[in-house]
Amino acid sequence: MKRIRSIVFFITLICLIQTTEVCAAEESNTLNDFNVYVLLEQKEAIAGKLWKIKSKTGFFISDPFDSEEQETIKNSGLLISQHEDDLYVNGKKLAVDCLKIEKIGFDDLVINDKTYTGFLLLIFKNNSWHLINGVGLEDYVCSVLRSESWPGWPLEVNKAFAIVQRSYVVSQLLRARGKKKIGRGFLYDVGCTNKHQTYNGSHNCEILRQAVNETAGIVLAHNRRPIIAMYDTCCGGIIPSKISGVNFTDEPYLARSYPCTACADCKVFSWKATYTIDEVEAIIKAENKSIKKVQHIKVSKRDLAGLVKEIKVKSHKKVVSFTGKKAYSLFKDIKSFCFSASRSGNQIIFSGTGYGHHLGMCQWGARQKIKEGLPYTEVLKFYYPGTTFMKLEVA
Repeated sequence: MKRIRSIVFFITLICLIQTTEVCAAEESNTLNDFNVYVLLEQKEAIAGKLWKIKSKTGFFISDPFDSEEQETIKNSGLLISQHEDDLYVNGKKLAVDCLKIEKIGFDDLVINDKTYTGFLLLIFKNNSWHLINGVGLEDYVCSVLRSESWPGWPLEVNKAFAIVQRSYVVSQLLRARGKKKIGRGFLYDVGCTNKHQTYNGSHNCEILRQAVNETAGIVLAHNRRPIIAMYDTCCGGIIPSKISGVNFTDEPYLARSYPCTACADCKVFSWKATYTIDEVEAIIKAENKSIKKVQHIKVSKRDLAGLVKEIKVKSHKKVVSFTGKKAYSLFKDIKSFCFSASRSGNQIIFSGTGYGHHLGMCQWGARQKIKEGLPYTEVLKFYYPGTTFMKLEVA
């Protein structure tokens, strides 16, 4: 395999222009030419099939560093595989560590029944192959909106969501590219899971595309930089400024000092998660094999916001502590960090409020406020105090 080169892409600069209002605008083609690099999947470099990529009209494959080294493949499928440290495309060995894959014509690229606009990059680094989608900023926002919004919600609500999701990804890409180290290079901006924002490729939902078009380029900013616009499904009435362990010094717009009450009547405001003692024991033992015969679980520490910081698991011989974050990850039916635990017969019952991490915009609260007639711009100011609306333009 070739020596790994420093992977650096020419990055179009963007600037922020102050705006006092958000008005309908046609989608900016120039802005959509500004690509977000999304990691779709990472696979260890071992022999076998890596990915199968489809496109009815065929492909261009090339070296991203040398546009003259372009090859046209008119097959409707690409089988990417590896054997003895070499990359193969449809059985042909390519001595490369970085490959660009583009569609021919208007047909999009399909991987595992998901459709992607833009192009793909296949990059070898740290003994792994990284499959990355280079996708236009506004196409990315439109895709995320389908995954992170709720079916059937009104246009005005989705406009608010589009601004939030655009703000978040631009803040993340500026952070990712700012951390690029000489000799190591830049790989991608964000992942495709809810660790960042859920990205599942393109779709044809017209109302979501309209929400993106009518807010094209608009972001929320603080000190003239796009904010890390956190959001969750339902905040549960928690006051974010009281949450411990959050860097409110760098992100003061997340330190909302007043509660959201608009989500109180939504269907996901309160919840229960029930496990049998045997299920609890199996989950706990996977983390700590010394635990046997679980008797009880209780919340032992909370922060000022009421979020769980520690739980204690009591067995017949010992008591083991876990952080609230660990409990949230172990018990998949726990929906937030605001919960209590009790035993009833042969069951442990977790009861809680809220759905998510309790920071930033509450989606159900935002929906209710807009339903009651509050403009979505005012809703965003409510959830992100001290921010301003700004517009991205290519510099």
